[in-house]
Amino acid sequence: MLNKSPFNTQQSIQFFAVIFFAMTFLIRSGNGFGALGLFLVTLISIPSLYQYYKSHALTGFEKGLFFGLIFFALIPMLSAFNEGLSGSAYDKPARYLVAAMTFILLLRYKVNLMSIALGAWLGAIFAGSNALYDVFYLDMPRAGGRFTVVIEFGDISLLLTGFVMFCYQTLKQKIPQAFIVLSILLGFTAVILSQTRGAWLFIPFLLLLVISHYRYSLVNLNKKKCVIITTLLVSIIAICTFSAGEMISERIKEVQSDITLYQKGDSFTPVGLRFDMWKGGIQSIKNNPILGGGEQGVVIAKQQLDAENKINLPTEAINWKSVHNQYLDTWAKYGVFAFIALLGLFLIPLVFFIKQRNKNDKEARTASYCGISLCMGYLFFGLTESIFTINSTVMFYSFAIIILFSSAKTAKV
Repeated sequence: MLNKSPFNTQQSIQFFAVIFFAMTFLIRSGNGFGALGLFLVTLISIPSLYQYYKSHALTGFEKGLFFGLIFFALIPMLSAFNEGLSGSAYDKPARYLVAAMTFILLLRYKVNLMSIALGAWLGAIFAGSNALYDVFYLDMPRAGGRFTVVIEFGDISLLLTGFVMFCYQTLKQKIPQAFIVLSILLGFTAVILSQTRGAWLFIPFLLLLVISHYRYSLVNLNKKKCVIITTLLVSIIAICTFSAGEMISERIKEVQSDITLYQKGDSFTPVGLRFDMWKGGIQSIKNNPILGGGEQGVVIAKQQLDAENKINLPTEAINWKSVHNQYLDTWAKYGVFAFIALLGLFLIPLVFFIKQRNKNDKEARTASYCGISLCMGYLFFGLTESIFTINSTVMFYSFAIIILFSSAKTAKV
């Protein structure tokens, strides 16, 4: 049996958890290797997991996340079947089912915080290194396009960087502090070079969470450590300002210009396209509020508004099966019950992590802050992106949430 082998179940889980975060931007679809490894361990462990499931009643939070993942997978699958879509339409929903099965494994075997910390540390280093390679060697306008959509590259890079900051004290046990700081700097470099405005806007919220996590430690710091931390923060801000200040300023001006042009009737800008696509999503919801209209329903709604001269989108954007807002996208395609399930996927673990952050267990508290940043980040990113229409963001959230839940779990809550 796997438990009697030199590389046992617990060790396998820790290894694949590291791989999941570390390989996110090492190669394309890199986190899939870690997720696949965890799922294979789950399949091998089915007999023992079945006994565990029978003898250990799931808590309310565990049931909520477990059945939320299943429900959020089945509804799109039923919609795809009803529309007669090809097998590829089942790919993304299937990942939630795989995550739900793996969740039972991670409730049985705890993921160590060190595994998350090391994986995120390597993940941020690879993200930043590849971002520099993309922009300064390949001369790409925005970093991350070799791995996923550049927007999602920036979002996930920021979350990995946040995990490193939360796990700083844990990483100090194995990694020299200079290399931890290097990972943080490279992570922020990836975020900046991706030019992802949503990620930029989330940075202040992430920093507030980091301050909240270390609030008691900051109060008790001696003067020498205060000077070191202040110098580090000032250095990070200075580097970001001098290296990307002009880029950030230009992106802000672009938003202001796009809004002005939209008010004048020109929607052929990134912001204008989003506004009109959101209108399409709202119209699709009006057309089929309970069960949703499926992917084709979104297209039909945009075509309807275009025919009525209520939106001004290029043909390509009209035919996109997305509306650039995850909440509108889910409700428009799959109906109100899927929308409720989506909120549950975010809010159920978020409430769990908020409760666990006050535990005396340092590892559980740190993992909880990582979980809070993950849930809040996706809640925020989903306002301007259809984040679950991209394979990388589906895989990252569905597996990161169960890994962090496992690590934050200390007792029945």
